[in-house]
Amino acid sequence: MRALLAALLLAATPAWAQGYFGAAIGQSKLEGTTDTAARGFGGYQFTPNFAMEAGYHALGSASRNGRSASISALDFSFIGAWELGNRYALFGRVGVYRAETSGFGTNLGPMFGVGVSYALTHSATFRLEWQRYDKLGPDTYPAFDVDVLSIGALYRF
Repeated sequence: MRALLAALLLAATPAWAQGYFGAAIGQSKLEGTTDTAARGFGGYQFTPNFAMEAGYHALGSASRNGRSASISALDFSFIGAWELGNRYALFGRVGVYRAETSGFGTNLGPMFGVGVSYALTHSATFRLEWQRYDKLGPDTYPAFDVDVLSIGALYRF
């Protein structure tokens, strides 16, 4: 029975569906201060226009009321893309994050973003992207928004 289910799943998977992984580096803006941000991610592209992605984002440091904190987040998002031609595409993402703020604890919240990608080859793609981690900060501390502008690359396998 399990073999039959596995065969059905494989048969239902389109020929162009593929996994990918990548990395990005950029600048985060936290409460008027900027810092370097870095992200590693992996995902699965079901169609040329739809993917699911998970990642880890080191968002940098922020200071508020004399206290400083390093911020990182695990995120999961759905990505929708619109191909423009000549290997370019616009994409948008919506998802959730779980952030760790040193000294302040953790929280969950929404994240979203938009960007443009360029497919250098069938397997290699570059991205320029803006992301927002909305209402970051534990419930006991005033939340703030983190904006990240980054450039990244991904490899499909």
